[in-house]
This record gives sequence, C-alpha cells and structure tokens, in this order.
Amino acid sequence: LFLFPCNMPSISLQVAIVWIISLVATRIFWTKSSTFYSQVLSRTSWWPLTDPTSDPMYHHTCTNSAKVLSSSTMTEKTMSISSTIGKGDMDGARALDFYPNPLGITPDMRAKFHPVVKINQGCVSVLDLSQESGQSHLIPKEDQESFIQKRNKERFTEESSDKHKCYTIGKYDENRLKLYSSELFQDSLNSISGYDGARTLHVGVDLGGPVGENVHSFWDGVVHSVGYNSELGDYGYVVVVEYDLAELKLNTLMKDDGNRNRFWALYGHLDASTIDLNTVGKRIQRGDVLGHIGDVHENGGWSIPHVHFQLSIHPPVTHDLPGAVTMKDRDRALIEFPDPRFILGEIY
Repeated sequence: LFLFPCNMPSISLQVAIVWIISLVATRIFWTKSSTFYSQVLSRTSWWPLTDPTSDPMYHHTCTNSAKVLSSSTMTEKTMSISSTIGKGDMDGARALDFYPNPLGITPDMRAKFHPVVKINQGCVSVLDLSQESGQSHLIPKEDQESFIQKRNKERFTEESSDKHKCYTIGKYDENRLKLYSSELFQDSLNSISGYDGARTLHVGVDLGGPVGENVHSFWDGVVHSVGYNSELGDYGYVVVVEYDLAELKLNTLMKDDGNRNRFWALYGHLDASTIDLNTVGKRIQRGDVLGHIGDVHENGGWSIPHVHFQLSIHPPVTHDLPGAVTMKDRDRALIEFPDPRFILGEIY
C-alpha cells in the first residue's frame, strides 16, 4: 500500500517486489556487519595477549618450549622462549618478561638488593663470547706466573692501567660453543647436578672487574658451602650462599605470592680470601664481602678476572653448579637456574 497507493499490482507481483527488496536489504546488512566485525576482531589490542608470540615486539623465531612455574599455583605451564633472547637483541627489561621467574622477584624487591659488584658505569662493556676461542681465555697452570708478570708490566702504561680498571659483563643464556673447549666442559661423562654432555650454554652472568674487587652478598643469607675447584676452567675459589626471601616478600608484597622463597646463589672465580671469610653455616648480611675477584692462579685459569654469579632453585650437593649446560638441557636449565638479572637488574 505504501509503495503503490493508487494502482495496486497483482498479488504475485507484490510478493515478488517485496521478496526482491528483502533480499537486497539482507545483503546490505550482512555486508556492513561483516566489515564491522572483521574490524573489531582485527583490533588485537582489545584482547589480552595470552600468547607472547602474538606480541609484535616478540621475536617470531620462537621454537624452544620451556616450562614456567605459575606464580599462583607453582604448577607447570608451557611458554615459548625466544632462542635469540640473551644475545642482545632485546633490552634487559623485555628479556626478563619472557624468562621463567620461579622466584617471583619483582622490581620493588630488586631495588632493595645490594650490588654483587659495584660496577663503574662509565667504563663497562657487554661481551659477546659466542664466537670466542677457549684457548684465548684459559691460561694453563704452567703459564700462569709468566702471564701475571707480563700483565703487571703492562699496567705501568697509562692506557693499559685505565683498561684494567674497566668492567665487563658476560651474558646469560649464551651458547659459547668455542669458548668451552677444555676437557672440563667437553667430557660427556662428567655430570654435575644431573647435567652432563658437552656443556656450552652459559647459565650465569659474569661480572668482570679488576683483580681484588670486592664481591658482595646481595641479601641476608647463610653460607651453604665454600671451597676450591682446581681444574682448569673451573671456579677456583667459590662460595654458595642460601637465601630466603619470605620476609622480604611479606614486607614488599604484603602477602605470600606462592612462589619459591628459598634458593641458592653461587659466586665463583674468587680469590683465596673466600676461604677465610666464609664458613659453612655462617650468617651473611646484605652487602657483606664474600671474597674478591680472583687472579688467574686463583680463578680457575681465566685470563679475564670476573665473578660467575648463578642462581639455583635446588641446593647443590657441594660448592659446585654446572655453569654451562648442553643445548638439549636448555629448557630445564632456564627454570632451575633463573636469570641472575632478576637479582642484578637490567645490566644489559
């Protein structure tokens, strides 16, 4: 009646016209709706990024699957971790977002920790040891005395003296395929805490500095073990300290977050004073000196003086932890030996 108020067409023609109009209207409606919903669904920022690989800032080369401990239930869930994290492609904050944090350490907690080594930020470099040869870093025992004498002579020059006052950082989760070429790392029968095989993946952070530089405990703890590992490429003088963050979490988070509170930290490549300063069971306070960065004849034969700092969620049997693991054990190691930057901060 609205379309043809005067001359009414036949009933069949009316039905045909209405059917055509309905068909066109339906087509227009679904076209507009489909466009609208496709735009909505394409707005991924409206939805939580439950999968880190969907984040455009995340590397799309993620193939390694690591198990992460849930902060609330400590149950295991799967999370992809980029194989390129730890190679300097991401900044420290971004990398820490994707590494397992079974200890539940927050930035507020980290702000209360004492530096393990007081690094001069005006003279520090981050090393890439993925292509370095072990022969260029390890000094056999019979050559160590002459190496020290030669180095001490070089320090008399102003340029070399300044160089020896600088600091270096060796990265976590770095595959040092050529560096770890000594028998200690290549002996497939040598097993430490259940890790064996040709071990090349570094699971600590190396803090390099002048020989004799103080090495501090980052928090209150108890000495678990102390000793001397004498093999070439080993830790030399080393101390392991047990920590418990329960009280700190209560003061900072005002609750128990359900994560692990007890863990162990190894400080390796120190000097002989480590034995005198530490005894098993001794209570350590935040900032206490545990030892000093050792020279080549004390630190396991390493030409670059440094402290190897490593965390472990399991207590070591003695004053030893696998500072490097095989690539096949990477997923497990990233959980059992968390990134030390959760303690040290975003140092690279």
